[in-house]
Amino acid sequence: MKVQIIDLLSGNVVDLTASFTCDHPASSYGQKVMVIDEWDNDAMSHQNWVLGGAKVISATDAEMDEFDKWHQLIDLMVGQ
Repeated sequence: MKVQIIDLLSGNVVDLTASFTCDHPASSYGQKVMVIDEWDNDAMSHQNWVLGGAKVISATDAEMDEFDKWHQLIDLMVGQ
């Protein structure tokens, strides 16, 4: 899936390739995390997502299902 985010240091808009996995050190209790190919498979935190004004620019239906589950945590954190 492709996402777009504003690089907070440069202010540039950056396109990234994302996927979801439980097989990552940032995952716990079976909770999937979003990993970014261009970040050497480092995890995208919910804070990164919100502060960078990130958005999905292309995804399959299956990827959107995973994204929706991941994004629900953001809604809980910000009280929506």
